[in-house]
Amino acid sequence: MREELKNLIDSAKKHIEDSASLHDLHQLKSKFLGKKSEIIGLMKQLGSLPKEERPEFGKVINEAKTLIADFLNNKENQIKEDGYQDSLKKDVLDISMPGRRREKG
Repeated sequence: MREELKNLIDSAKKHIEDSASLHDLHQLKSKFLGKKSEIIGLMKQLGSLPKEERPEFGKVINEAKTLIADFLNNKENQIKEDGYQDSLKKDVLDISMPGRRREKG
């Protein structure tokens, strides 16, 4: 199970780093953290583990879930910042240009 969780984290990190839009990130969020995600499947398997191993493995699953959420939040902030920087470059205002004159009448 630990190997499966490590592979899931690596896969999530790779997919998140490759995403280029907020739409892609929202899809990845539902894929990795949604109701039908693999992490939820692993949480459901906690019941089949011996009583002594449950708290430890539950902690590991929660850490993985938090790690993936952090990856998603960081990438989302990066995409938003890049979009903001792009909009600043496009919307250049030349204050030395004369303003528009209104016609009388």
